[in-house]
Amino acid sequence: MHTTTSNFTIYSHEHIDSETESNFLFSNPSDFSFHVESQAQREGRSCTSVILEYCELRDLDPEDIAKLISRSLKEKLMVEMQIEGLMPRTATLEFE
Repeated sequence: MHTTTSNFTIYSHEHIDSETESNFLFSNPSDFSFHVESQAQREGRSCTSVILEYCELRDLDPEDIAKLISRSLKEKLMVEMQIEGLMPRTATLEFE
């Protein structure tokens, strides 16, 4: 099931192809995070790069989509940024 609103199509939890995905409008953090994580995994990219590309294609500032980032995606972004040296590493516990 889908609804068309101006130039965007809103889909209700259906599988969508990449052409449709380019016009997809996300209404909640869960759907947006699923999209970001799925695309990152499918294309072998970081979640950060997927989000930045999404913002660039839609002429958005990354701050504009902050409300669409779920807690789990935020944690993944923090880890990516720590790995890339863009954010200080936090202490971690190692278990044997």
